[in-house]
Amino acid sequence: MKWFYIRWVTLLLTYGSGLVLATPYDPDYLNSAPLKFIFEMLAFGIFSTFLLVSFRVMKSSKYENGLYRPSWSRNPFARGQVLVNFHLGALVFMTYALGCVTKTIFIGPQSFFWEIPFFFGLGVWIGARVCMFVYRNELA
Repeated sequence: MKWFYIRWVTLLLTYGSGLVLATPYDPDYLNSAPLKFIFEMLAFGIFSTFLLVSFRVMKSSKYENGLYRPSWSRNPFARGQVLVNFHLGALVFMTYALGCVTKTIFIGPQSFFWEIPFFFGLGVWIGARVCMFVYRNELA
């Protein structure tokens, strides 16, 4: 149960950092990222997550615990549990982007520098879900 609270604290701190650090230092951040680049970040997140989890599944004989499904009650920092790690990492990226969006809506000029962390986090989250489907027989 303590990991549930540690995850929430992590996400709240990440949201707060998005609120505090959401200041564009370069005028280029006031322009939206090209749509092609957003889809590239999404695809990169999906592919890299799938690739790294696949390496972990291939080396599964080295670990006695197996591969666990992401859960809010599991240790997100456990060694060898890449799906749980990637799940928290994806939520951190998307929460940071949500903090940036909140600040730009209520305080600052309209900026689009939140797009890259959000779509990369979304790609990692989708990649973790794809791995859960593909490797459903290997999950403990």
